[in-house]
Amino acid sequence: MEVKSDFENKLLGRREVKLTIENAAATITRVEAKAQVVKKFDAEEDLVIIENIGSRYGNANVTVTASIYDNKETLEKVTAKHIAKRNVTKADEAEE
Repeated sequence: MEVKSDFENKLLGRREVKLTIENAAATITRVEAKAQVVKKFDAEEDLVIIENIGSRYGNANVTVTASIYDNKETLEKVTAKHIAKRNVTKADEAEE
């Protein structure tokens, strides 16, 4: 995993990161990407939002754009509803 950019956005209360992850298989899932971001940046899982996962044909690398928020309130205010919905896992839905 290689960190392409790491920006502390104090105005929005988040850390914006862009990573390149080597992946021999197909495109990784949001759950797998989130787990790697949590591990790399030692962040809380519920404060990490995966914005985008991109790959190129014939290339094993995957580009992941993620935001690590300072707190839950800021995450709920700033994150678009459709992006937040994509980051909910099946286990989270079962709890609600």
